[in-house]
Amino acid sequence: MTELYGVHLSRLLRIDEFEQMMHSVSEERRGKVQSFLKPEDANRGLLGEILIRSIISVKLNMANKEIHFTAEPYGKPSVAGLPSFHFNIAHSGRWIVCAVDSDPVGIDIEEIKPINLDVASYFFSMQEYRWLMGQNETSRLPCFYELWTLKESFVKWLGKGLSFPLQSFSIVPGADHSLSWPAAAQTCFFNQPDADPDYKMAVCSTTVACPKPMIVKSIDDLFFYSLQGSQV
Repeated sequence: MTELYGVHLSRLLRIDEFEQMMHSVSEERRGKVQSFLKPEDANRGLLGEILIRSIISVKLNMANKEIHFTAEPYGKPSVAGLPSFHFNIAHSGRWIVCAVDSDPVGIDIEEIKPINLDVASYFFSMQEYRWLMGQNETSRLPCFYELWTLKESFVKWLGKGLSFPLQSFSIVPGADHSLSWPAAAQTCFFNQPDADPDYKMAVCSTTVACPKPMIVKSIDDLFFYSLQGSQV
């Protein structure tokens, strides 16, 4: 069954917290974190890896220095030497979320912010665009993000990245979230947990059962893990 974890970024990391956590992540992650121009992006990128490291450490009884990440052919991250452990991370605004499963899983979260809905015609299929434009005008913005997170979670579950265009398949939100795509032999299921009224979130997995309630970790929890886990 899919397990969900989240961190609410209620504040930015203090300098001492940031420096300590940087010693607890991979060299690749440190490089990415240092490349971000905005402190918010750097915090999300750093906390995302600390979150999954803390999950692996508890669930699999592994020391932080034993945890190494690799990438699948299209770039989806995985844990080296653990083929039956799958995870996926997403972040937006003040939320960082992570889904963990024994089978492939995809997750996405988006803050509901004003956007020009004309962009939907570029990224959504015609079927999806018609569904969106058929909603009440006041409902179109949250419906846009509902559909966007469903599609992103599916692409991340599939693990093919940008090589799988968003317009190449259709998801019509509803009771069964009907999906239409060329390789329909693979079966997946969608769930939309309520993390925050100002956000939309979607999870795509091979399990029909709903994910367990999200476990929310605090910044202090992750800082304590970095102290305990020490360096990689």
